[in-house]
This record gives sequence, C-alpha cells and structure tokens, in this order.
Amino acid sequence: MERSEEFLRYIEHMLNHFVAHEADGTGAGVPIKYRLYLPPTIDHWTILQRDLGRMTKHITASTVPPIFLRSLLCWGVAGILSAPTLSAQAGPLEISMGLVRAVPAVPTAVPQALILPTLRRGHKGMAVQALSGLLEYYGADGLPADSRAVFGIEHEAAVKELQNRLGLIADGVAGPILYANLATDPAQRIAAVERWAARLEYLAYFARSEGHRKMVIVNIPSYSLRAIDLDSGRTVVESRVIVGRRDRQTPLGRMDIVALKFSPDWTVPPVVIRHDILPRLGGDPVWFDKRGLVAISPTGETKPASQVTRDEIAGGWRFRQPAEHGSVLGKLKFETDSKAGIYLHDTNEPALFGHASRMKSSGCIRVEKWAELAAFLADTDSESIRRKVADKRTHTEKVERLPVFVEYSRGDVIRGGILMFPDIYGIGSSAPAPNGPLTAGPLPAWSPQLAGQ
Repeated sequence: MERSEEFLRYIEHMLNHFVAHEADGTGAGVPIKYRLYLPPTIDHWTILQRDLGRMTKHITASTVPPIFLRSLLCWGVAGILSAPTLSAQAGPLEISMGLVRAVPAVPTAVPQALILPTLRRGHKGMAVQALSGLLEYYGADGLPADSRAVFGIEHEAAVKELQNRLGLIADGVAGPILYANLATDPAQRIAAVERWAARLEYLAYFARSEGHRKMVIVNIPSYSLRAIDLDSGRTVVESRVIVGRRDRQTPLGRMDIVALKFSPDWTVPPVVIRHDILPRLGGDPVWFDKRGLVAISPTGETKPASQVTRDEIAGGWRFRQPAEHGSVLGKLKFETDSKAGIYLHDTNEPALFGHASRMKSSGCIRVEKWAELAAFLADTDSESIRRKVADKRTHTEKVERLPVFVEYSRGDVIRGGILMFPDIYGIGSSAPAPNGPLTAGPLPAWSPQLAGQ
C-alpha cells in the first residue's frame, strides 16, 4: 500500500506539471490542481479506476490526452516499482509532450499508396502514372500531361516537396516511408504517437526509480536516438542512427552503457564471421586485405585473415581490425553490458546517415551524433570528446552507468510532425521491449492493455 501511495504522489506531480505547462507554456510553479487519494480500507485497483474516471473529465478540458494519463495510472496498479524522488522542475518528458500535441502533417489518408513500389527518376509505367495522381492529390502541380507515366525532374521535385512537408529525408525517391505516411489515417497516427508517449514516460519512470538521471531511447523504425535528461525531461541529443539489417536485426530490450572507448579496434562478431567471412575464405584475399583484418589464434599467434582456414576458425581463431586501419567502429565505441554483444558506435561510412532506409548494420547501432552523445554521458562538451579522439590513442574511460532502451514504435514525431514508419522488421505496429538478450536487469513487461491500446 505504501508503494501505491508513493506512485500516486508521483502521478500527481507529473499531471500538475503537465497542466501548468499547458497553461503558461513553461511549467513554472507547478500548482497543485489535482489530488489522488488511496484510503487504506479500499482495494487500490478499485480506487485507481474510480479516480481515473474522475480525472478523465478534467484532462479533456486541460488537453492532457486520456490515453497518456490512463497509461501513467495503470503502471502503478501492479505495484512493481517504488516511485522515484523528483525535483520541482522535473515533469513529463519534452518529447512525450511534443508527441501528444503534434499534428499530422497530411490531413487525409490514401491507403492505396501502400501498393506502390519504390519509384525514382527514370522509372516508367502504370505505377508512375498512379504516383502522378497521388502527388497531384496532395497539391503537386507542373507534372507534364504527356509524360505522367515517366518519372522525370518534375516528379522528383514534387516528391521532395512532399517529403519536406512530412519532415522526411528529401531524396526525391518515392518509397515505403513516404507511402506509410500517406496511407495511414490521421486518427491512427495520433493514437500511435500517444502510445509511444506513454511508453516513453513508462521508461522514464522506470529509469528514475533506479536512480538514473539520464537515459537513451533508440526507436528502430524511425532510425532515431534520443538522449534525455531525466532531471528536466529535456531531450539533449537527437540523432539519426543505423540499425541492423532484416536478417541481422538489432534486438529490442535494454542494455547499459558503461564506458567510452576512443579510437577503438574491432573484434569481428560471430554474425559477421558467419555471413561475411566464411563465404570468402580461400577466394577473396583482397576483401580481407582491404579491411586490414588480422586473424588471432587462441594462443595469441597472428597472421593475415585471408590465410586462415575453416578448421582454424572452428578451433577458436578470431578476427580483429586495428583502429589505425579505419575501424568500422569509427572514432568512438560506447561499451555496454549486453550479453548479445550489441553496442553503439560511430562509423567509417557516415554517408549512410543520409539514406532514408538505414538497415545497414550487423546488429549494433551506429550513431551520427556520437560526439554529442559521448559528451552527454561524460558531462562535458563535444569538442572535448573530439580532442581526445584526435590523438588517435586507443583507450577506455568509464562513465556513470546509463540505460539504453531499444524500442519499436512505428509512430514518432520528427520536426514537430507526426510520422509513420514502415514495419521494417515485420513485428507489428508497436512492440514490447522484452527481457531478451539485451536486458541487463528486470524490466516490467509491456502490456498493450496498460497502454490503453
């Protein structure tokens, strides 16, 4: 009962902060407008349900989405966690408030968009003709009447304009991300991002209850990372990321960053040995030499990776890429406690961040703003991080343990607009982060019922 009481006080703080922010735009003062009670003689589930009914009437008037509060209240019903201690300034996450207040970038949906293939300049045929009609429906003009079935300069410009309007990477290619946003009903988009906002608040509550002041969220479908200051709720770093390919998926769940490794070398993981190295043994020495890979025996003997045999690999030989040979990890690696060997890092292929689809890795997460993320972890500035990298000395520095939650929400907000992203791993519109191979500690199971889904 004491734990449930603590949780209700936490919800009071969060709700009143939300309402105050709605009233004056700053959240200053945090006036106590709502008070929840938990009489010891009444079952706490019953009282929460009753108070939820009362507060739903209030939140409609104050524009706090019912699904948002419903999720907050239901987390405490199971009594899994103790409520964290918050400062008066701490409130709902900046990103979750942005999510629940965002407006769909396009007012109407065209479900037929999902049947179109990826189209780019030079393509011809009926699919391009259908795309022409779709672009005109959303306001494009100037498409030549005599070449509606040929994807030309005018089509590319119209696609870029629509991509800019949606907040997408404007590459002029009509593909799955564009179609997903045009085909999804606005009400579904809003519901999706409200569920995502509720999930983020849940993770913030969990991290705060463990005493963490910071957390990192990676959303696989939107290829995005957010580093969040839990004291203020502010998103300090927002970065594009590259995630695992469909056949080498980045696993969902939790891992903790424990250290920063500067100018890192790379020990080739089993998945890369299986898919990339074994098929090339004995037939593609240039591939090995170009990457500077070295084979290392269990006793420490070394030789060029192109000379190793399958029997030696079965006997425990491993592969390493020295940092000085342009490591695939780039300039910095974020060491984690993942038992699956998953971590975050820079990359030696930064141009890939400009691609709309970024399923390019073998499971690890490549971070575009790696220096800013490292500075966030180390309580310093990005220039200090870059100076340490510049001396090209491989070394490791411990940081305060920080939780990274790898999540899967097709709904997200980019540049203030609601976006829908393709189900790139084929696992549903939103997926739980289970106690899977990434998880370092117990994480209460995600329940759609608790999210008001």
